[in-house]
Amino acid sequence: HLSGPDLARKIRTIDQQRNTYTYIVLVTARNKIQDLAEGFKAGADDYITKPFHPLELKARLQAGIRIISLERQLLAYQKKLEKLATTDSLLNIKTRRQILIDISSELARGERENQTVGVIMFDIDHFKKINDTYGHPAGDIVLKKIARQLKKNIRKYDQIGRYGGDELIILLPKCGIADVTHISQRLLKSVARLKIRLADKTVLRPTLSGGATSSEVFSHPTPQSLIKTCDQALYQAKTKGRNQVIIASRPYSLKGVTHG
Repeated sequence: HLSGPDLARKIRTIDQQRNTYTYIVLVTARNKIQDLAEGFKAGADDYITKPFHPLELKARLQAGIRIISLERQLLAYQKKLEKLATTDSLLNIKTRRQILIDISSELARGERENQTVGVIMFDIDHFKKINDTYGHPAGDIVLKKIARQLKKNIRKYDQIGRYGGDELIILLPKCGIADVTHISQRLLKSVARLKIRLADKTVLRPTLSGGATSSEVFSHPTPQSLIKTCDQALYQAKTKGRNQVIIASRPYSLKGVTHG
């Protein structure tokens, strides 16, 4: 036979396992302060002493419903704030801050499990010209379509984030240089196949330039060193004529892989 406090403790344990919250009203014949304190300590939210009037119990339960409702609203608001802090509102991909956190976490895990981590940085060729010619709403459409296309063509556990403007970063767990080379070419081709129709019926065929590397080429990889290397490789892809990815097979030492 479980006592009221024991039952409250059991319910709270189940709540933790299921990530739920149950409002607990202890119905008790005891009214000593020590008994009440034990009940609250065990996880009860309220108590009512016997004998009680049904209206009093109803009023206390209604108060509980109000509290639970407020708590749910607060949790929903908290989730919304978390999403705003971690997700780019235009592209529905990770923010710069969040993708950097993810790269850092993945590098730490890679070190523990002796796994490599790949990173690709893309930006859209002639994006400024698209904005200047067709307007910023058209630029937003192009960005969204490209982000969606990249997201569609990576694995479920890969991550994509907006590093800034039209710069996108892709995080590839368990990928060495050979994997990064293959994946970056596949992504480049998937975007090159896009035909983006604007409101005025203009059809755009955007292309990307990219820089890519893997943690396997660094003795002590950090998010900053990977991104800096990708950024330098990306710059070289731009200067070599765009629509290609440069693979950095050593830190800041670059070799080209051209998309045909």
